[in-house]
Formats: sequence, structure tokens, C-alpha cells
Amino acid sequence: FGVTLHERTFRVRIDDAVDADVLVPTVEGGRAAPRRPVVVFLHGGFVGRERYRALTAHLASRGAFVIAPGHLLDLPFFEEGNGLDVLHTLRRITQRAGDPLEGAAGDGPVLVIGHSVGGVVGASLFGAAPDAVSHLALLASYPASSDFSSRPPRPGRVLSIAGGADSQVSLERATEGARALATSGVRVDLAVVDGMSHMQFADGASDAETPAIDDATALARTRVMLDALLEDFFGRESVLLDEPARWPEGVRRVAVP
Repeated sequence: FGVTLHERTFRVRIDDAVDADVLVPTVEGGRAAPRRPVVVFLHGGFVGRERYRALTAHLASRGAFVIAPGHLLDLPFFEEGNGLDVLHTLRRITQRAGDPLEGAAGDGPVLVIGHSVGGVVGASLFGAAPDAVSHLALLASYPASSDFSSRPPRPGRVLSIAGGADSQVSLERATEGARALATSGVRVDLAVVDGMSHMQFADGASDAETPAIDDATALARTRVMLDALLEDFFGRESVLLDEPARWPEGVRRVAVP
């Protein structure tokens, strides 16, 4: 697919508007592809959504309708509902004849992807709204809650990607988080990208960390794993996700007890 970026402001509550990036798969003639499955991308703390455009544009090029909402002070902990609020508003708007995105957003459950603090918020949405969120990807993140077992079993899948050189979220913490999500009965995979730092999921790594691999390599390996999750989200057989031996060089599976 080609990709078009729309920067729009959505009136999601009576007195509140949210700015968001909307990245749309396009077909011949630059038209928005119809009824594409929706991905909600939640940025990290103090990291604006524009620093993830390389990654969100990639997801759209694979056929996902991507919504990346902003948050007050660039902190997803504020206005935690922005992702789903923008989704509901956008779906309503795009039913109108003549809207540039008319008919482009699918109406099924979404995949939520969150980096760092955005992943913490995404995990909360995954646990609280099983009818709205079927899949979850955590990028250098983990859920705030340690127990999802009280919630009823649910379909879907979770992929947690940790950086082997992450100075902010340890592999032990990522493993604990993956284990907590697994108590809900959902399939959880934990992948470690060796040598990747916390900020290499965004454009421009932090000078505070010293990754062992370059940004392009880190992002390429992340893309491959997210592509595998997209296949499952799209309802196709996700061969790569089910066969860790075929994961890219430098990416390894960690067992989730």
C-alpha cells in the first residue's frame, strides 16, 4: 500500500479536542483503501507522536489504518482515553459522505501498540475493553496491573518487544509484565532485540543510552516482529510469530512461564 498522513483535530468530548496523526493505506490513484483494520499507536512519555512516523508509516504500508493520538504534555497517563475516544469519533466522522477518509476505517476490534508509558496505558485498555481491543504490542513496556486472571478468557494475542540494551525497562520487568498478561488466557510472546536501547523504538535514540546496534537495524527488526503480529491481527496465519527459530538474526524468544 501507499500511505497518506492526515493531521487532524478531533472533538472527542464536549469541551475537549485531541490532535492526532492518521496514517491511511492508499491504493491506485491515492484513494484511501476501504475498511482497513485499525491500529491505535500510543507514544512514550515526553516523546511526541511525530517521532514515531517511520514506524507508524510502515504499519500503514502493510495495510493498517493507523491512529496516533496526542496527549497532554506528551504523557499518555494524562487523557488515557484519547486513543479509543479518537477512534470512536473518527469512525463516526468517516461515515459521512465526502469526508477524505470516508469508509476507510474498519469497524472490528483494534490492535493497540504502545511504547514505554504508552504501553502501560495500552495494556490497561487491553484489559478493560476486550470487545474493543483484541491485540496488543508492548514496546519496551509492561502493564501496571500484575494480575489479569480475574478477567474472563479472551481471544487475541500479545507481543512484547524488549531491548537488550534498555537501561529503563529491564528484561526481568518485561518478563513479569508478559507473565501478568498471560494470566488472562491470551497468547503472549516476548521477543528481545539484542543490543537495542529504550529509545530506538522512536526516531532518534537518546544520548543517555549506548545501544549496541544502529537505529536502522533496531527498527528493521522491530518492524519484522510487528508485521508478524499484524498477520495474526488481520486474521491470517502468523507463521513467523509461531516459529521463533525463523525470527530475524538478533531477535530471540524469552519463555513466558
